Amino acid sequence: MEAEGINALVATRLMSVCYVFGAFIPYRAAALIPLEGDVEIFSFDH
Repeated sequence: MEAEGINALVATRLMSVCYVFGAFIPYRAAALIPLEGDVEIFSFDH
């Protein structure tokens, strides 16, 4: 990511979010994966 100048990646697909957190996420969510620091999860209501 650093070589391409990307500071963060946002994963929105269920499979990607589950992979990042190592668990099944049973609701609509997105994962924010920064170049440095902790990964964050954002969940969405209907």
